[in-house]
Amino acid sequence: MNFPFPLPWLIAALLALLGSWTVDLPTAEQIHKHRLEQLAERARPHIKRGHEERVLQWVEVVERHFDTDRDVVRALCIISYESGGNENANRDRSNRNAKGMWQHLARYWEGRSRNAGVPGASMWDVEAQTIVAAHLVYNTRGSWQHWVVWRNCL
Repeated sequence: MNFPFPLPWLIAALLALLGSWTVDLPTAEQIHKHRLEQLAERARPHIKRGHEERVLQWVEVVERHFDTDRDVVRALCIISYESGGNENANRDRSNRNAKGMWQHLARYWEGRSRNAGVPGASMWDVEAQTIVAAHLVYNTRGSWQHWVVWRNCL
């Protein structure tokens, strides 16, 4: 087959033409931000009224440690019931001494944080609280049942 122009020239011309067209593809950061926004919107109806903004500020932390979108939504729901998203919540209901946004019980914290791979972590560390919560969900018999409110978040 004979081309009216040498093939390398034609390829070079096409590449030059394509190079002049720019397509603004989203960056990885923009894609991740959009994903977090979508997760927040999916979670919003499951969060106790009045706690939405305080709970949804933690969507990125929760998303890092929970495997599926459904689990992220459920985790945010549990946070809304347990602490309203307050990472410094300190409830002493019936001498249980529950702390943090997940309301982990102080008497179990040392062993659970060690088992979750964050030995010596502070109960007030949001990342550690969430790592331990994810570990309880995925690696223990109780799964979501570690939180009494789990049925509210199905």
